[in-house]
Amino acid sequence: MTTADKIRSFADLAPGWLNGSGVPLCPEMIALALLVEKAFRDMGFPLTGAFPGGDGDCEIRGYHLNGSGMGAWLTKEDFRSAAVASDVPFCDVCQAFRPIGHYCD
Repeated sequence: MTTADKIRSFADLAPGWLNGSGVPLCPEMIALALLVEKAFRDMGFPLTGAFPGGDGDCEIRGYHLNGSGMGAWLTKEDFRSAAVASDVPFCDVCQAFRPIGHYCD
């Protein structure tokens, strides 16, 4: 399954999929997530991932083969990135990008 296929599958999530409160992604969010995922690949991040949020939002991640990464959190309130991390190391402990001052590991 490609990341694009995974993003499309987020529309089919059942209401309550996340501990009784998650909602599926709306068509506009699916379209935006697909655009962002393609943009990451076009910018030289060949490895991508996507993760649904419980409120109909979506996280898109792109990884370069040298270990750098980029992430965007897309919220359904405004359909644009609320936070972007570029060339920030990925933390294997908490499964998130490590901002300055991150002490998880």
